Amino acid sequence: MRPAFRYASAAAALMVVFGWLTLGPPRSLALADVIKAAEQHSLVRFQATQTTDDRETRLTASGVRTVYVDIRVPRVREEEGHKTFNGILDFRYTAVYDYRRDRFLALVTHAQVMTRDQAKDEHQRRLIDMVEQRGLAKKEAILSRIAWTKTDDIPPMSLLGKDRGFLDTLRQLQADQTTLTTRATLDGRDVVKYRRRADHTTTSVWVNPTTKLPIRVEIEVIDPTPRIARNEWVYTDFEWDPDVADPERLFSTDPPAGFRVEDHTTEAQK
Repeated sequence: MRPAFRYASAAAALMVVFGWLTLGPPRSLALADVIKAAEQHSLVRFQATQTTDDRETRLTASGVRTVYVDIRVPRVREEEGHKTFNGILDFRYTAVYDYRRDRFLALVTHAQVMTRDQAKDEHQRRLIDMVEQRGLAKKEAILSRIAWTKTDDIPPMSLLGKDRGFLDTLRQLQADQTTLTTRATLDGRDVVKYRRRADHTTTSVWVNPTTKLPIRVEIEVIDPTPRIARNEWVYTDFEWDPDVADPERLFSTDPPAGFRVEDHTTEAQK
């Protein structure tokens, strides 16, 4: 039920950013500044765009999600949405990863947004009939353990550890010795850019030197699989402590009312 298009969780961007600020005494000070700045916040939100080049189809696919990360507790929420079925259905997908509880929740909603008398032509009217006859407008929730969730298309540095929080992970990355640091400009302003190449993966991070917080992250993986020539994740529009009415509800893995639930948390691992 989950879309083939998945993004790295927010942890990828932030863990790599902060870990790569350390190379010798100057970077140790910079990393301390980054950790100190992050400690002043509890939540971050950004836009994640994934682009995939498929050798088999010779097509490039791209999509965008909104990602929320709990800074202190290993929890991530991803949201995406668009019109589908020739504009007849409104598709919404939400994924919540709570590593502390080893729970993954996926919410998939298809809401009918067009009636037969609103159809532009006979083709749309036939599709609307199909939607109504087959009950394609529905709400479904899938609950499972994170360890049982497919993650083969997520960047290797993307997941938070089950038994460690976000800031703990930042501190564990201080030993990274492979990043180049340069002064750069981004959208007309001076920034610090960190770039690291490891095997087939290149990660570039732009940090605001005033706030010590990331403002853009790019992760490119060449030849991740025989079929995929390139995967790229770009994180932009960072907002620290965005206005969220109830963060606990935001990261809740309890299926909401009105959803048909598939609960796989008690199944034996196959």
